Amino acid sequence: MDDRDVPRLVTAEWALWGKEGGDTAYRVLRCSDGVFSRDDFRAVILRYASGVKHRLPQYTVCWIPDTPRHPAYLGVAVHELADPDPSRSGGRSRIAGGQEVEYVRLFCVPYAEMAKLAAGYPDLAEAVMECQLPAGETAPLLVALRPAAAPRPVAAKSRMLAENVAALLLTTRPVCVLGAEEVRAEDRLWFIELVMSLLPYGMRSRLSASTLASPTAQRLNVRLYFASTPRDDAGKTSYVTWGEPGALRLGGEHEAIGLYLEWLRRAGQAAAPELAQRSMPLRFTPDDVGVLVRDLPRDRRVTQILENLADGLRDGAGEPAIGLSVALLRRHLASPHGAVGREASREVIFRRGLLKDHGNLSQGTQASLYQALILLAFATPLTYDSYCEIEQAVGGPPRGTLRTVLLGLKFASFIPWVLVAKSEPTFRARRLTSDLARGGVAPTTPIDELAKLTRTVRAEHCAVVYDFAAHYLRTAQDPVRELRCRGYLAEILEAIFPGDLRAQRTRLTETLRFAYGARLSQGQVEDLFVDPAVYPTTALEQAVRDLARPADNRLIGRLSGRRGRFHGLPD
Repeated sequence: MDDRDVPRLVTAEWALWGKEGGDTAYRVLRCSDGVFSRDDFRAVILRYASGVKHRLPQYTVCWIPDTPRHPAYLGVAVHELADPDPSRSGGRSRIAGGQEVEYVRLFCVPYAEMAKLAAGYPDLAEAVMECQLPAGETAPLLVALRPAAAPRPVAAKSRMLAENVAALLLTTRPVCVLGAEEVRAEDRLWFIELVMSLLPYGMRSRLSASTLASPTAQRLNVRLYFASTPRDDAGKTSYVTWGEPGALRLGGEHEAIGLYLEWLRRAGQAAAPELAQRSMPLRFTPDDVGVLVRDLPRDRRVTQILENLADGLRDGAGEPAIGLSVALLRRHLASPHGAVGREASREVIFRRGLLKDHGNLSQGTQASLYQALILLAFATPLTYDSYCEIEQAVGGPPRGTLRTVLLGLKFASFIPWVLVAKSEPTFRARRLTSDLARGGVAPTTPIDELAKLTRTVRAEHCAVVYDFAAHYLRTAQDPVRELRCRGYLAEILEAIFPGDLRAQRTRLTETLRFAYGARLSQGQVEDLFVDPAVYPTTALEQAVRDLARPADNRLIGRLSGRRGRFHGLPD
C-alpha cells in the first residue's frame, strides 16, 4: 500500500456548545472526559467567539497553550444549525426557546500530533464533519484524517493575496478579509490554510482565525477573519479585499517582513514544503518574526537584502529591523558562496551610501552593520586600493565606528592600516608605534614597504604615510645606521613629493638634524656627498645648506657639481 493511502490518526478532545430544552443561555451541553474540563471548554469557546453569524455553517480555528496538565492543542470549531432530523445531528434540536440555535462543535487535537503529520485545518474539519457528538458519549475521538493529497491548484490572484495576508500577519496586527460574501465557508477555510502554508508550521501554535466574524462583536480575539464590513477599532486591523491582491506597502519598521515576502515570491511552490517542516512553535511577536526571517533558506540575493536595508535606513526603520538585515548578510557571508557577487554588492553599498554615518543607530548596531558591509564588498586582508574605495564611498577618511571596525580587520600592507589609524585627528603617533611594536613589526618594515610602492600612493596620502614610516624607523636599535643605509630617505621623498622641494627639504632637514645634531661639520658635509648610499637630490643639498656653516657653502656647491661621479655616472 502506498504511504499516501494510509489514514493519519489523531486523538481529539471535543465539546458541544448550544442550547436545549428551556435553556435561556448558551452553554457546554456535553464534552469528552479527557484533559479538558467543562469549564476549560467553555473558556476556549468564549475566548474565540466571533459574534452572531448570518450564514452557517462557518469555521473557527484556534490554539490552546500548554499547561502543567496538558500539552498545547489546536482546535477547529464548526458553527452550524442542527439538521431538521435529530437522528442525523446527534439528537440535537434545531429550535430551542422558539429560536434557531447556532451550535458549535469544537474538536481539539494535540499540536504535536498535527505537526508530526503536517496536517491542515481543512483536513481536520473534513475528518470530524460527521462526528455528531450524541448524548452519553464522553470518550475522546480517534479521528482519521484523509491521506495526504496533492496540493490544490492555486490561482495567481489567490496566491498573491495569501502572500499579502501572511506578510500582514507578521506585523502582529489582526487581518480582515472583506468582499467574500459569496464565497463558501469551506473555501474561506481553505484560504486560511493557504495563508498558513506560507508561514512556518509552528505559527499555527498561536493562530486563531474565523471564516466569518461579526464586525460588531465586542471582543474579537481572532487574528485572521472574514467580515462584511470593517470594524470600528481605531485602525488596529489591517484589511484586504477578496480577489484584489494589489501591491503590499510595508513601512520601514517592517523591513524584515518585506524580506520575507520577497523570499516567498521568489521561492514559489517550493516555499510551502520548506515551511511545513518548520514545526517549532513560533509566536506572532517581533522577536519570533525576526527568528523566522533570519532562518530563511540561503538562496536570497544579497543585493536585494542590501537594497531593502538601504530602504529601511532611509525610512527610519528601528534597530530590530536593521539587525535582522545584518543577520541575513552575515548568514550569506558564512555560506560557501559568501564571496560570490562581491562586485555587485560593492556597487549597491556605494550607490546607496551604506558606509556613511548612521548616527541614529546604536554603536553596537553600527559596528555589526559596517563589518558585514566591508566583508561583503572587499576581500581581506584589505589592500591600499580597497582603502581608497572606502574613502571615496564615505567622502573622506573613515571616522568613528567605521574606523574602529576597519582597525579590527587585517591589512595587506602597512599603508592602508596607518591611513585608517591616523584618520582621527586626535590619534597620536606614539600609540601607533606601540601597536606596531606589539604586533612584532620591525622598525624598518614600513619605510621599506613605502619605498616599493612610492608610485602607487596618492598624493593626499603621502605625507601621512611617509611621516609615520620615518618616525617608526627611528625606533630601530641603530636608527642612524638605518637612515644612512637608505640615503637619509632622499630618494623616497623625491618620488612621493615630485616637484615639491619644500616638502622634501623640510623632512630631510629634520632627518639630518636627528642623525647629526643641530650643525653639520665640514667632514660630515663631505661624507654626505661622497657616500654611495646617498642620492644627492636638490632637496638634500638644500637641507645640507640649512644645517651647514655658512663658510661651507662653497664646498657644498663644489661637491654637488660632482654628484654624478659619486653614483658611477660619467663626468
